[in-house]
Amino acid sequence: MSKFRRSLFGAAALAGLLLVFSLVTSLATNVASSTRHWPGPLGLIPRYPWWAVLVLFVLTLLFTVWAVFANSSGPIPVSNEDLLAAEERLREHVDNAGIQRSTIEDRAARLPPYPRVLLTAAGEDREAIWKVIAGFTDDAIVPQDLAREWSVSTPAAIDTLPTIGRLIIAELLLAYGQPAAAVEHLRKAVDWGVTPRPYWLVRMAQIEVTPGEDEQARVGRLLAEAEQVDATYPLVMAMKSLMADDWSQALRSLDGWSPPTMWEQETALIFRHAALLGMDRLDDAITALGSTSAEIRSASTLLQLAQLLRTRAVKGTGDSDIADATRAVEVAISARNLRRLWRTDSAEAVAVAAEAAVIAGNHQQVWSLCRPAPDGEATPSEAADSRVLPMAAMGAVLTRRLAQARALLDTAPDGYARLCIEAELASADPSEATSPMAVEAWRAALRAASSDEEKLRALRGLAMEGARDDAALEALRARYPEVVTEVETLSTISAVSGPDADERLRALEPRSSLASVRRAEMLRHDDPEEAAQLLVEANTRWRDPRLLLLALDCCQDAGRWEQASRIAQDALTQIGPQWAGRATVLRRLTDIQSALNDWPKVESACRALLAIDQNDEGARWALANAQYRGGDPQQAWLTLKRAIALPNVDTPMKARLLLDLSRRYADAAEVAGTALAMLHAFPGDQDVHAAAIHSVTMRSDRTELPEEIGFKVTAAWQSFFERYPDSERFTKYTLHDDGNPLADIEEQARRHAKTYREIEDSVRERNYPIGMLEAITGKPYSAIYLYRPLGYHRIVFPGGGDNSIELGLARESITNTCIVDASALYTLSLLPKVAPTLIALLFRPSITDTALRDLVDADDMFGLPSVGTLHYDARLERMVVVETDSDVISRQRTQIRSMLATARDLRRIIHPALIHLQPMRRHRELAWVLTLDAAKHNDASLWADDTGLRAVAHSMGIKTFSTQALLTIAHERQRLGDEALNETTRSLIREYAVDLPYDHNALLEVGAEQGWQPASVAVILSRPASWSNGPRVLQLFKTAFRNAPADSREAWAYAALTGIRDATAPAARDEKLTAFLAMTLSDAWTRPDDAAAIISAIKALMPGEATTLAQDALKRVWTGLGETYPSQHAVIVFLHIISCLDIGLRQYGTNLVLG
Repeated sequence: MSKFRRSLFGAAALAGLLLVFSLVTSLATNVASSTRHWPGPLGLIPRYPWWAVLVLFVLTLLFTVWAVFANSSGPIPVSNEDLLAAEERLREHVDNAGIQRSTIEDRAARLPPYPRVLLTAAGEDREAIWKVIAGFTDDAIVPQDLAREWSVSTPAAIDTLPTIGRLIIAELLLAYGQPAAAVEHLRKAVDWGVTPRPYWLVRMAQIEVTPGEDEQARVGRLLAEAEQVDATYPLVMAMKSLMADDWSQALRSLDGWSPPTMWEQETALIFRHAALLGMDRLDDAITALGSTSAEIRSASTLLQLAQLLRTRAVKGTGDSDIADATRAVEVAISARNLRRLWRTDSAEAVAVAAEAAVIAGNHQQVWSLCRPAPDGEATPSEAADSRVLPMAAMGAVLTRRLAQARALLDTAPDGYARLCIEAELASADPSEATSPMAVEAWRAALRAASSDEEKLRALRGLAMEGARDDAALEALRARYPEVVTEVETLSTISAVSGPDADERLRALEPRSSLASVRRAEMLRHDDPEEAAQLLVEANTRWRDPRLLLLALDCCQDAGRWEQASRIAQDALTQIGPQWAGRATVLRRLTDIQSALNDWPKVESACRALLAIDQNDEGARWALANAQYRGGDPQQAWLTLKRAIALPNVDTPMKARLLLDLSRRYADAAEVAGTALAMLHAFPGDQDVHAAAIHSVTMRSDRTELPEEIGFKVTAAWQSFFERYPDSERFTKYTLHDDGNPLADIEEQARRHAKTYREIEDSVRERNYPIGMLEAITGKPYSAIYLYRPLGYHRIVFPGGGDNSIELGLARESITNTCIVDASALYTLSLLPKVAPTLIALLFRPSITDTALRDLVDADDMFGLPSVGTLHYDARLERMVVVETDSDVISRQRTQIRSMLATARDLRRIIHPALIHLQPMRRHRELAWVLTLDAAKHNDASLWADDTGLRAVAHSMGIKTFSTQALLTIAHERQRLGDEALNETTRSLIREYAVDLPYDHNALLEVGAEQGWQPASVAVILSRPASWSNGPRVLQLFKTAFRNAPADSREAWAYAALTGIRDATAPAARDEKLTAFLAMTLSDAWTRPDDAAAIISAIKALMPGEATTLAQDALKRVWTGLGETYPSQHAVIVFLHIISCLDIGLRQYGTNLVLG
């Protein structure tokens, strides 16, 4: 508009300028022309030119002023700010309209489904209709009361509503309990021409409202009217067929029809469901309702589906009774939630859900469904409903809340509900004296029952007490034949007693699972195993997992843990994930597998429990314990820490587990805090007290404790010995003030050292298993190998015969189960490059659970801080302290962790106790003994690198082999090349592996690498098996002796002499040693100090015989020199050789020369 005004002003100004210019032009033209006089009034212009110009100028000025005035006389042009403000107001208007619309939608969601859908379809009339019906969604108004008022006096505003408004009013009145008024409004809507008219006539026929009038006649008139409108309408034809009990025709009428509206869809669904039920096709009826359950908006239809599922669960005609009952609970809860939203009768849905939960075996859910907060999830009105109270009492009884069940009597109204609660309580009392009371209580409930459902409930309770009411049963038989027959069967079974009870119950077993349960109860005391078998067989017939739960109890009573485990697995397979009792079975399975020490299976069961409820503290503790006992304490610690809050420590076992885990992985302050907390929680438990002290003193984090905590820990130490002076958890020593403060410790250490030497000699000389040292050292079995107590690692037997046999056994064993001993794991830790290749050769490499636990203990031991070792030195005959070598400790930690990592990848064999061997210890069996026993029991081969252990295994008939045998097989199968095999051999030599096949070049290379120090190659020289190789091993000695440092030659000579001594029979031993000494002394490279080293070695090895052997050797040397050199030269050489010997041998040599 402002642009138009600006253009008008410009036009006026331009017109004035053109007028002035035209006037000037006309004057000029007129003066220049020959015309003297202008025509008409224009002639005044040339006569008065200046006045004419003035007049024209004034006229132009007036026209311009008028244009400007006209331009400014309209509305003021808007600015950008005005435009923005107007736009903001428009947006606010739109937003308010949207909020109002969304508010209507939100509140409309609280309407029952039919009115809500009809309101959505109302179009332009929606807001007008909403203003009338909005009160039904107001929290301050009870919709049932409002519907009752409208049924008595219709508000005037309803008369102004369109046809669809009448339909909405009708459906609201019907939903809130006023069917008669609803039919009146439907009739008006039909008379006004609502479409589709046949459907609404059918809808009216569905509502039974006219009191005193024959129902069939009323329905007939409505259907006849609908037929006049459209005789081919599917719902009309289907309802006529249903009224005539022509179920098949009703289904045919609906086949192929796609209802266009939601209300037509649901009505068709209801008719189809009724026809299928009439044809006894329960499964198809459930499928019909269930297949479209996501589209069902009516709570009544959902409840019908839940009741059908409950019925099928009771009859047992579905795939799974538990699955049907569980699904019935879910559907009924959905119906309850919808009715809560619409503020209608949700208590009916709660009762249906609770009944289904009873069938599903979820007793806790029964209680929570029926009770208000904080005990459950019911609303106060639901919990007080007469249909819900009996179910609440049943839930209280089933969950053993008898006191709360009795409290329900105070809130229950007089009548059926109260009598049902009293009957449930009487039935829950196990004493025989209360049985007549329970019967009378159920009879009283039956007399008070007003509906068939209530009567059947009371009759069932009466039957479980072994009684019945024949008159009541006959009255219900025509309507409920199957239920009545079941009640009669239950009554007969419950009443069976006497000496022939077992025989009579056997006859009733095909009719009810209760007969099997009662038989099992009678057998359980004397023969629980037979009772369990009976229940398992009954489950085969009835497919009821609760029978398996009872069988589990019987097996546990009998101590048949393996059978109980199989039953639990069958129960889990049968019930699937839906059954609420699944958690119960999993907890039982956890207990069973714990008794069997099958920790991997315990772990699996606990993880399944945590998947059901991640806040299950019992499952979390059991999982942590399984991981700890199964050899993975770090995962156990993470499992406890993964919880939102640390699970409650309510048993000493949990306290000890937490203390040990915190000792390993928590910081010092947390360790001390945990220890003090456990002492406070379990003040009188000696084991917890000891564990707390051990946790603090042996913690991994050596950070200093705060002073106030340190005082408390010290007090805990002192209080332990005060409370438990005779405890064996710790050894108490007294430090004396005299010159020998460690006198008490020294005496015990001396005895310990003597015992250790005796056992070590047996292991070394008699080829006993190295594991014999486990008992005396107190260290884990697997840790002993890392100390190399014999000074070498005896992988193979001396000589080739036994090794050849074991090579054949290894070829046979790689396709069967093989148990790996800690000795083999130690060897694999020395060969990290080839270890995976060797393990891959085996079909099923395994380890016992005890051996894995032993490795964990070893890892913990090497992880503990240590600055030295206090022990008794027999050579010095006093206590000595040996400082810890940090490099050695670091290497041992690396090795044990490698062994543990390899072991965790192996298959685990559960073998907690000895079966074939006699126990060797009172408290805990040795790990290596259990490994032998497991190999025998499982007919498995044994892979071990301790010849002593393999010798014992051979005596038990166990196939064994060594790592060396596997290396040979791997090389044969080209899993290892020549270079890899040679490098592996050199690695084993470096790590003191003895009695391997002799490899001269490898020994020379390793000796050179070690600078010819008397290390692993010298140890190999000391082994008798090495001296079976004759000249080559002698050449090895000569090379080593010649190249060794001067201070190491005696050690090399000692090793060689030891090997020769042990390799020679006693009768020929002196001759062999003498010959070796003579040869060595007379060798061209032997110097006087070499001769002295050799003689010193023989004196150290055989002090009693050394002088004789040395003299015989010198005699042979002198004789040999005399035969080789001239006498003068021989004397010079001989005297040079003996120049560094002791005085006695020098004199003996001089006498030889002089003689």
